[in-house]
Amino acid sequence: MSLVEHAPLYGAEEAAAIVYRLYGIKGHARPLPSERDQNFQIDTGGGERYVLKIANEREAPDLLDAQNHVLQHIAQAGSAALGATVLRTVAGETIARTVNGDGVAHLVRLLSYVPGTPLALVRPHAPELMADLGRFLGELDAALATFRHPALQRTFHWDLAHAGSEVAEHMGEIADPARRALVARFLARFEAETAPLLAALPHQAIHGDANDYNVLVTDGGDLFTRYRQVSGILDYGDMVHSLRVADLAIAAAYALLDKDDPLATVAQVTAGYHAANPLTAAEIAALWDLTCMRLCMSVCHAAHQRRLKPENEYLSISEQPAWDALERLARVHPRLAHYTLRAACNLPADPAGAAITAWLAQTPAAPVIPADLRTGAVHVLDLSIASPTLAAAQLRSDRTDTLSATIFGEMAAAGAPVGIGRYDEARPFYTGPAFSLSASPTDERRTIHLGIDLFASAGTPVSAPIAGIVHAVT
Repeated sequence: MSLVEHAPLYGAEEAAAIVYRLYGIKGHARPLPSERDQNFQIDTGGGERYVLKIANEREAPDLLDAQNHVLQHIAQAGSAALGATVLRTVAGETIARTVNGDGVAHLVRLLSYVPGTPLALVRPHAPELMADLGRFLGELDAALATFRHPALQRTFHWDLAHAGSEVAEHMGEIADPARRALVARFLARFEAETAPLLAALPHQAIHGDANDYNVLVTDGGDLFTRYRQVSGILDYGDMVHSLRVADLAIAAAYALLDKDDPLATVAQVTAGYHAANPLTAAEIAALWDLTCMRLCMSVCHAAHQRRLKPENEYLSISEQPAWDALERLARVHPRLAHYTLRAACNLPADPAGAAITAWLAQTPAAPVIPADLRTGAVHVLDLSIASPTLAAAQLRSDRTDTLSATIFGEMAAAGAPVGIGRYDEARPFYTGPAFSLSASPTDERRTIHLGIDLFASAGTPVSAPIAGIVHAVT
């Protein structure tokens, strides 16, 4: 039977009574979302706020002790902003005991209130905020690197280091065959490419649950600073000694929810983390698959817990966004993700990039078309937003016949058999629907041409610059 089955069931009035009896603080209690335990926000009416945490009936006392000690540890490390403060009871205890009406005992703690708005409730998620999320977690993990507690050496079902076995165990409980197959594809890649890397990655104490309801964002002092900085993180109940990069992967997995370009979001968070707490090359290589596997774990556990306790809405709070995200993530090639994350950390995108560049520099290249583009008759075309040619012809991106006639007419007038389209040019053609990556009209879209065009008459021979084998043609 899971811990969820033994979660406490206290009412708000009971919670307020517990705080008054044990801590001598009068206030009103408001329940907060939780999975295995119960949390209440306590408002005194005089401006003071606290969080009462009532532990699961089966929660190990030594794990609660670890949570108390880690808050002291990060405060002593000069990182007090990263966590709350533990309050003592009137009897001087940091962990107290209460008994419900059925005679079941629960351990309780009272923490200072950490102000901020949950990341899940903040919009928009500006790139600066995503980078600051990474920065915050990098600093948190740097502080946790020297924390030791025997309770963290445990087997825990949310530990990302065991993602493969957890997903394999519960994947069969996903009712929809298509969704089950989607998770199976992520699992197969993870087991083949990433799982073998994990044992050699840096391990330490980690927070373990930087989801978008645990991460808090400051309101800021004005319109320009609003929702640009992370102010704190809640709930150290998932702490475990595990992969350092897991904290980043977990945060990235929740940050990318509802994003049309999830890779860009993960890159922003990764850049912030790496600047504060540099990642190893192997951690970067594992990061994308670990991020995907966190969402696979989420939907698998949701399927499992729904079967055990279907009335608990909190258990499925992020399930639909997670499924939507997994479908988008499946369309991102893992190598593109790896190279993008390396670039976000100011590393060469391809680990073999230096060797490839050196080889290309030493390898002679053949002409792509039978013309000397350096000394021959060529005409450089202006296909930019401000192009007089395009403006005069009132060309549309979907009229390729008119565009071709205009380009070749301009080449003929210049007496040039070859036309060159420029690299790094802002072009109007990308305003068409074929180049839209998002359904939202306010999202950024492609505007810059990232190639060099060669225009020549039909029938001109085209050659590969370097000898090779053609594997596919589209």
